[in-house]
Amino acid sequence: MSTVLVIGNGFDLALGYDSAYSHFANTWAGSIRHFYWPFKNSDDSKFQSESLHQYFFNYFISQREDNGSVRWLDIETELYNYAKSKQGKRIPDNLVSQDKWSFDCLVRSLHHYLLRHEELKYKHIPPKGEDKCIIELLKALRRDRSFNKVYSFNYTDLKKRLIKYGEFIEGAIPQIKYVHGSIGIGSETNPQIVLGINADSSIPIEYSFLQKINNPYADAGDLAKDLADADEIIFYGLSMGIVDFEYFSSFFHNVVNAPFTTAKKHITIFTRGEKNVYSIGRNISDMGVALRDLKEHAHFNIIDSHEAEFDDNGHYTQLHKLIDRLISK
Repeated sequence: MSTVLVIGNGFDLALGYDSAYSHFANTWAGSIRHFYWPFKNSDDSKFQSESLHQYFFNYFISQREDNGSVRWLDIETELYNYAKSKQGKRIPDNLVSQDKWSFDCLVRSLHHYLLRHEELKYKHIPPKGEDKCIIELLKALRRDRSFNKVYSFNYTDLKKRLIKYGEFIEGAIPQIKYVHGSIGIGSETNPQIVLGINADSSIPIEYSFLQKINNPYADAGDLAKDLADADEIIFYGLSMGIVDFEYFSSFFHNVVNAPFTTAKKHITIFTRGEKNVYSIGRNISDMGVALRDLKEHAHFNIIDSHEAEFDDNGHYTQLHKLIDRLISK
């Protein structure tokens, strides 16, 4: 039996990194403009009204606030919406070629932004206030002798974070699997990160290049097996939204369909804010998994790290039950 940690972008955000898509897009906003965002100007090609470039330019303009920035942007959802808008239409080959070029430019620009942000974060910019729960958790995981695997859905360098925040030593880092590639692999001209949409047969075949499954760097490894074998599974910073369904839906279904004689797994999901706690519960229900069944078949908890950090309530209690369990293994 083992402990497995699975992280999403909420993990990096909790540590004070500006790794959200909106941070990337908002490099266009402000008094000092670093043009990482590639769609800062209107598309001047003959496909202006229907191109991927123009779609993202229009999105940014329509969503920006008084200070010139956008509050929220989910690039992968908007890529899906754009591809879906082409359903049933005649799509010129040269438009597809132009959109493929724009998409590749988007991937290179995101890679470039994250790489530069990492460098600044470690060398120059003082850290923002980190989520204290994540520090406690990482230090407890360091003491857990059964903790040997991390699956990261982030592009950033997890090894540095484990050393800096969890006090791991170089020779005792658990195995890290980057499901969607990493900025530490490849180069700025040939980034090996996976951006895109889930497999969907309703998307026109011309836009198959947007689907993650067709990216050679997409590799979930033994995720399904490791989740099935683990007795302690911790998710940090994943919304369990529709993008996550293809990775975790079968896992949750298998948990609730297991006989009651099966040893119960400990499954903990960390998020921040009451709204996100409710949202994750609803998203799991949308997978077709009733939370009541999940709680009957597993030791299942969603911990609000904000509440656990500041209030002596159920979230605080569950956090320290988890920590005690990890360090006693």
